[in-house]
Formats: sequence, structure tokens, C-alpha cells
Amino acid sequence: MKVLNKGVFFEISSILKKEWYELKHTSIKFLIVMILPFVSSIFIAIKNGTSGVLNPELNILCSFLFSGFFATILIKDSITREKKETTLPMLLLSNFHCSNIIIGKVLFAVLIGTVFQLFQILTMFIIMYKTDSQLLYLFNVEIFILLPLITFLMGDIVLLISTILQDEKTSDFVSMLLALFIGSLALIIYIYFGVFSNVYIYILYVLFIILINIVVTLVLTKILTNSMFFIKK
Repeated sequence: MKVLNKGVFFEISSILKKEWYELKHTSIKFLIVMILPFVSSIFIAIKNGTSGVLNPELNILCSFLFSGFFATILIKDSITREKKETTLPMLLLSNFHCSNIIIGKVLFAVLIGTVFQLFQILTMFIIMYKTDSQLLYLFNVEIFILLPLITFLMGDIVLLISTILQDEKTSDFVSMLLALFIGSLALIIYIYFGVFSNVYIYILYVLFIILINIVVTLVLTKILTNSMFFIKK
């Protein structure tokens, strides 16, 4: 069991290092993209959540979501680049377990997204605290736990759609749209069903999100290990 755990840790950490190395080649483009949700969240905070298209609570929570959503673009860029450079076939045909490759790629997006979310949330909290906002209850420990899980789910969705759909433009559009829809739906449920107001419901909700993540990851692993999609033109 210790050998297995060490192998899993080594494979996932290797994927994380690989993704970090590739990010350094696109860092300027990525930073420009990540500025967008940060800037929009400042305007939302200044207007106390009323400057978005939804109600104030959802405007604020969805602004948290966008940093994770844009971070998942890293996964799409990584898959596209690896297909073109034919490094993806070698990766999938290596001794690395497919699920560890998936977890490593998605986890990298989660880690990057979480870093930006922390700066974003802290900035919004300071702005809204100074204006004595009534919505400061949204900045709680529960949302800090939930956001990385939702980001992981969005990353899984992006990777899954990128695997199933071969046309690059179609997969870009569908994967991004579906990931954003599912992430937003998770937050809508969180707000409208008052998940944050009951600790037991919150725990069940988090466990449900974790379960969905596990199921999607297993499905994605099954598809990847039984498909030769990566060598199709």
C-alpha cells in the first residue's frame, strides 16, 4: 500500500510539474486572461453585488467562480498543445495511471484558480467591509471549501468534452459553456436552497459534489483508457 501511495503521489506531482513548466511558456497570455475576473469582481464589490446580471448574492459568488473557470482553460490549452506536439499519446501510453494524469491536470487548474480566488475574495471583502455591506456572510469558510471542488468539477468537464469532441472549435465552445453552466448551477443551488445555513445540509452537499467529481473522473479514465482519440486527425 505504501508503494502504491508513493507511486500515485509521484505520478500526480510529475504531472503538476509538467503543467507548471508549460504554463511558464504562456504565462503572459494567462495572466491577462486572469485579470478579467479580478477586475469585474472589483466592480461587483463596489456596487455591492448589484452590477451583475443576477441577484447580488449570485453575482458575488459567481465572480468567485470565474477565477476557477478561467483556470480550467489551462486544461484545454494543455490538451490541444499535447495533441499537436504528439506528447499526449506518449503520456497516455506511459506507465502513468490514466486517473493520475487526469487528477494532476485538473488539480493544477484548481491550485492556480484557488490562488487567484484568494486574492479576488480578499479584495472584494475589504471593499465590501468598508461599505458595511449586508452580504459579508457570503465570505465564509464554507465557500472556501466548496470553490476548489467546483473548480475541479469544471476542469473534469472541460477535459471530458475535449476528449469526446474531436473538432477543436466545437469542443472549446461546448466544454467552456457546459463547465460554466454546471459551476453556476452548483452555486445557484448553494444560495437558493440555503445550503450554507445548515451544517448538515452543507456536509451532504459537499459530499455530493465530491461524489460527482469521483464519478466524472472514473468515466473520463474509462474513456481515455479505451479510446485512441489522441491519435485521430
